Amino acid sequence: MRATRWAAAATAVLLTAACAEAVQPVAQPKPSLPSPSPVVAKARTTLDWETARQQTVPGHAPPGWSGEYTPEQVYKDTGEPQVRVARVPEPVRAGGASARFELRRGDPAVNHSTQADLSTQFEPRGAERWYAFSFYLPSDWARDRTPEILAQFHQHYQLDGEPPLAIAISDGEWELQTARDGHSDVTRVGAYRTGAWTDWLVHARWTPDRTGILQIWRDGKPVPGFGNRRGPNTYRSKYGIYLKVGLYKWAWSSGTNRRVMYLDELRIADTRAGVAIPR
Repeated sequence: MRATRWAAAATAVLLTAACAEAVQPVAQPKPSLPSPSPVVAKARTTLDWETARQQTVPGHAPPGWSGEYTPEQVYKDTGEPQVRVARVPEPVRAGGASARFELRRGDPAVNHSTQADLSTQFEPRGAERWYAFSFYLPSDWARDRTPEILAQFHQHYQLDGEPPLAIAISDGEWELQTARDGHSDVTRVGAYRTGAWTDWLVHARWTPDRTGILQIWRDGKPVPGFGNRRGPNTYRSKYGIYLKVGLYKWAWSSGTNRRVMYLDELRIADTRAGVAIPR
């Protein structure tokens, strides 16, 4: 796969343990992800960081996930790894834990780019799924004119090109990057917030034909232009897609040297009710 600004498949293991960064607790409203349903529904995949089974980072990825990191990377000035479990009083969306990701200018490249990601296994071709996750950008997140990606719905590594969908930040705004055979697009969808959680919800049926579905909500509201997209939304291939979450930054500018982000309450399900945060 050519060395573009997009990530390749996830292959590496996670980092060794490190000390916690002191961050003041942040009062948060109740999650704005889908409302509870009277129908009992279960997520296929959950990363809420509340169990010992999930709290395996930085040693290794949680079950069913893989990591794309530099395992030996620990920052000398803070003792922090690129990924670790965070606990209150650090930012937590719900419960008592989240995951903290860090990248710095000059970190060793992984698959041609600077990145610290967790990746799911491949979805079946044509799968229809609901995805929910929340990101927290600290108040010192500096504006940068070169993008970074926080979530990628990525094609198989044998396929060249950009991911079918990426949620990115560029020059002060969220942007949605989409791609399929012979087509790619970037849509700015509004300013990001720092010192607060942003909730994302994606409903997709990943197909290269007219049966495709792509719907996206941010903080409980439909994203303009992505309220109910129909039609092809991925590459013609026998392979499905996989989800990558974390920090992926292929270029640094504007004097920005460091990125820190928190991830919490990730769920993948067959129904909208399946990704709701339990009350």
